[in-house]
Amino acid sequence: MAAASALAFALLGFALILRDSKTSIGQIICEAFSLATLLIGMLTLIGYAYGVESLYNFQAYRSMALHTAFLCPRIRRFSSRALKEGC
Repeated sequence: MAAASALAFALLGFALILRDSKTSIGQIICEAFSLATLLIGMLTLIGYAYGVESLYNFQAYRSMALHTAFLCPRIRRFSSRALKEGC
C-alpha cells in the first residue's frame, strides 16, 4: 500500500471514530482529518490528470492507485458532520 493511501485511510478511520464525539474539539478534529483525506485524494487526482508524478508518487514509496485517489474524496462524506445532520 502506498504511504499516501495508508495515511488517508488512517485519518479517515480516526475521523469516523470521532464523528459521534460529544465535545466540540472532537468534532473539529473529525472535520480536520476528513478534510486532510479529501486533500490527499484531490492532490493525487490532480497529479494523475496533469501528469505531475511528484503529486502521487513519493521517492522511496509506491504511488497511490488512481481508484484509491478517486474514492478518498467520496469516502470523506461519511465522516463529515453535514451527512450526520442530514444535509
